[in-house]
Amino acid sequence: MRPGGGFDAFTALDRVLPSLYGKERILLALDGGDHLHPDDKGMQEMADAVDPTNTGVRRSSA
Repeated sequence: MRPGGGFDAFTALDRVLPSLYGKERILLALDGGDHLHPDDKGMQEMADAVDPTNTGVRRSSA
């Protein structure tokens, strides 16, 4: 969060993982087994959902 309470950007990760059976559940194909945390594929789906141009982070030229 920025000083003053605002955000630079956000990513709605709840739109990446929800099951067809309810938004409180993780899509079975992305479930890590405990029905709460995503597996590696689910983590990759979340990472892919983040727009790097919105993060304010600049890539190093090194």
